[in-house]
Amino acid sequence: MDIQLDLSAQLDTLKKHGKSFYLAGIFLNREELRRATGLYAFLRDIDDRIDEAPTDVAAAEQLASIRANILKSQTTKQSAEKSSGPKSTVSKSTVSKSTVSKSTISKGVLNTSNETNSEEVDKAEPKNVEAKFTVAASSITEFLRGMAYDVGEVAIENEAELLDYCYCVAGTVGEMMCQALYCDDPRAIRHANDLGIGMQLTNIARDVYEDASMNRRYIPREWLNAAPSEIVAADEVLAEQVRDAILHLLELADGYYRSAYAGIALLPFRSRLAILTAGRLYQGIGRSIYAEQAMQWRQRKMLSRLRKFTLCAASCGEFLLKPSLWRYQPHPSYGKPASVLNLTGR
Repeated sequence: MDIQLDLSAQLDTLKKHGKSFYLAGIFLNREELRRATGLYAFLRDIDDRIDEAPTDVAAAEQLASIRANILKSQTTKQSAEKSSGPKSTVSKSTVSKSTVSKSTISKGVLNTSNETNSEEVDKAEPKNVEAKFTVAASSITEFLRGMAYDVGEVAIENEAELLDYCYCVAGTVGEMMCQALYCDDPRAIRHANDLGIGMQLTNIARDVYEDASMNRRYIPREWLNAAPSEIVAADEVLAEQVRDAILHLLELADGYYRSAYAGIALLPFRSRLAILTAGRLYQGIGRSIYAEQAMQWRQRKMLSRLRKFTLCAASCGEFLLKPSLWRYQPHPSYGKPASVLNLTGR
């Protein structure tokens, strides 16, 4: 699956919706930043089109349309590759270069218009830069399977289903980010799965009230036997159960973060600090919630600029002083949840 790249436009999306990632991006080189930003914007657009659909039926239609058009794009590409014959493996040193084109997913259709403003492109990017990069079709397929969870009422039943959801919507992003950063080490990909899952668990812990207001309960029923509407209207007894569940989510997330950081040494050198910083910023949100014992769970936790700066500085110090971030020390990783392995056989 090809991801189209346009840094000037896609960076705005990252800055608006992914502030922690935007801040961590200062540690990437320009080429890595373009690929990481393009990936984020592509996936964010899919997520927004489903979340912002006016009805559940419209959301399901939107997802079906996106799936169909991505499948069509993959089929077209495979047919073109067969007709053109075998080609060499693409690597960082051999990737083809071309002028950046504007691209969006419009109503679930992948558009790649060649009608670009040359003056605008000249200002934003050098002329000889790659216009796209390829991610594994299996990762996109699993990401879209995760999007299906968000259509209609969400009522996660157990921890296995929770982890399946987190893998689909965020663990796969870790996989694709490895591809964006030119890393194909299977060990790194497993640790990247873990970082995505840890981040998603933090997201869920932060957004319990907001999600419940949208008729979504990602906290497993076996932890919290309450409907979304009951969570919104929680009395003090139920509120205490909600807080306990949030703390459980954050404790679970910390295990995934530990595994994720153990794999950072497997990444290309320049990108290591960026990924460490992104992880520490996200984990910092969870730790702030945990420090307050989730007492403010009805409000979305945000880090202050000072706190973000402090975490960035701490990440730099950690990167300089911690040997495990420079040389990989074998460490167990969770990788894909068992439910996914059973489905895919991988």
